[in-house]
Amino acid sequence: MVTSEQLKAECLRRRYAALLEKPDTFPSGNNWAYIIEQRMDGLGPALYRKYLVAVMLDEERRSGLHTTALKHFPEYLRAVSRDHALDTVYGDCETLPSEFVRLVADCELFDAPRLAAMLRGGLSARQLVASCLAAFQPEYDADDLRHMEALLEALQSLSALGRVEERRTLLGLRRLYVCPQGHCSNADNEYCPECGMDIFGLSADDRRAVNEFAERCEALRELI
Repeated sequence: MVTSEQLKAECLRRRYAALLEKPDTFPSGNNWAYIIEQRMDGLGPALYRKYLVAVMLDEERRSGLHTTALKHFPEYLRAVSRDHALDTVYGDCETLPSEFVRLVADCELFDAPRLAAMLRGGLSARQLVASCLAAFQPEYDADDLRHMEALLEALQSLSALGRVEERRTLLGLRRLYVCPQGHCSNADNEYCPECGMDIFGLSADDRRAVNEFAERCEALRELI
């Protein structure tokens, strides 16, 4: 059975989806309120694009509609199904990585399987995953713990992106640490003095995040 309100909401959702494809069209405050009240799945990626445009604009150039997007988009993510919120935010983690990390934290969108898949993306992806490790999700079960432990194992067994090599100098052979960014320093350095990365592409802060994540896995294991 489909109610008249459900049919009206679906017709409006389709209309909103078409309007949101227009670059200069932003939802009004009333639009946002209705979208959130109806928990309209399917609009996430388009609304996320509007949100990112608003974030990237200089503050003096933002209109009221931009400010409204900044206010209501996180509310939308909390209102819709978790799967749609995850698909929306993880669908674009590259346009503004800092906003991706902030939304994952603020809206409790931590998801171990998606983060583990991101680890295959190289240097910047590793740093992005490490930045998300402090985030939570609303609730956990045994499967979540299993996925978290798989993510932890992947983080603890990363392949090296840098290297240690010997180079001939006027004073003879010298062992150098070449970090993932290509900076050279003494081979005894764990972290590059220039960019702060270890041989696996993680910083000291990233390593602390991994260690704290390991502690969280242990705590969850005891609770479950």
